[in-house]
Amino acid sequence: RSAGLGRGRGLSASWWGKGPPRLRRVAGLAGAEGIDPAVTLEVLTSATADSRALRQRAPVPGLQTGMPASSDWEPGFATDMMAKDLELAIAAAHEDGLALPATALARTVLELAQQAGLGAKDFSVFATLTGPR
Repeated sequence: RSAGLGRGRGLSASWWGKGPPRLRRVAGLAGAEGIDPAVTLEVLTSATADSRALRQRAPVPGLQTGMPASSDWEPGFATDMMAKDLELAIAAAHEDGLALPATALARTVLELAQQAGLGAKDFSVFATLTGPR
């Protein structure tokens, strides 16, 4: 069978689904320690923590202008669409006899975001359900 675009997007979503909550927790810890959010971003993007998720979807309002967290979570990629892509990844793994427990957990948190009426917001909004507000 062909890997196909759907499977590829699902695998990408599997990784993206775990990044924003981690970033939010780190930013929350840094804030609690009195570290300026801009300094936190500078440190993280110049270290091994640097990633596309950090540069494009840091889930901390005010940290990055023009990003979803600073724009009332207006979507670049909606929560409903990310949830669908995670379902694709989980289904593909299941067909291959594999388990993706972290992806399934991220899908569960996305489901909570959908139930909270956040399905049309950017998927990174789900980090607000798992970390400091």
